[in-house]
Amino acid sequence: MQELEGLQEVKDELNQMRWSIDELRDTQEELDRRANVIEHQRLESLEYDLREAREEFSELPSELTKVKAALRRLVDRVASLEQNVQAASGAEPANLDVVDKTISTLAARTAKGREAQAALRTDTARTSMDYRIKYYQSLYGEYQGHLDQAMEHSKTLIKTNAGEAAHTKAAADFQTVLQQINKLAEQLGRLRPEYETAQRDLAADNARRATHGPAMMTGDAAYAKLHSLMRQRVALALNQRALLPVWFTTALGHPPPAQTDQWMYVAAEVLCFRISYNVTDLVVALGDPPAPARRARYAWYRELSNLIGKLESAA
Repeated sequence: MQELEGLQEVKDELNQMRWSIDELRDTQEELDRRANVIEHQRLESLEYDLREAREEFSELPSELTKVKAALRRLVDRVASLEQNVQAASGAEPANLDVVDKTISTLAARTAKGREAQAALRTDTARTSMDYRIKYYQSLYGEYQGHLDQAMEHSKTLIKTNAGEAAHTKAAADFQTVLQQINKLAEQLGRLRPEYETAQRDLAADNARRATHGPAMMTGDAAYAKLHSLMRQRVALALNQRALLPVWFTTALGHPPPAQTDQWMYVAAEVLCFRISYNVTDLVVALGDPPAPARRARYAWYRELSNLIGKLESAA
């Protein structure tokens, strides 16, 4: 009887422990649920803040562009006002586009030299052609070497009898060399059109360089002199506070203190371009965009447009 009572007490304790465990499990699940809700709310808040931050940052480039454009308009307006004040005060106009015999000769030689340079292949193109030629010749040299080996193995096969060690080795070596010969012959056949084209193009470019070399050298020297004179012309106009033409201030404005040297270089380049190609537009510094077919002028135009754009971005 006492044993039964003891068992009942144990059962009661076990049941009580089960209930306690169930309560703990329920409590744990409730805590986990609350933690998930809190974590979800926190993540949603973070995601919202992140979206807002991204939206704000995404608008920054556009806002900066607007600010730069507004500053550019302000700078142009100030330049226009300065010109009006200078004109009203009787300032002398800067004759930046004036051309005398010396300038005309230098400009013509500069343009001719650039045209000659544009007709030539670039150093990168020449390096590529030279590589294709040398690579083909290298493969052809290997091909000839394997042919010579095949001939030697053939001689050995003729001089020896089947079954002899030398004959067996020569036969195996001949088969190996023959495979290499066939592989190289296929590769050479595939590369031959490129090789022949590269040879013709490089020879033609060498002939053009021999023909146009003097014009290029004369053009380089003329350009260096012309650029120096145009830089002096701009410096003199600024020093005399002369009234600068509209095309000049529209494209270049006034020299920024931090980039005076680069600004002067671009200003002189623009003048060289205008005089070399007889650009007389009173508003647009470089005139109308040239056709790509006019390779020398087109390349110089693009280069100057990029340089002017960089000055505007840094302003």
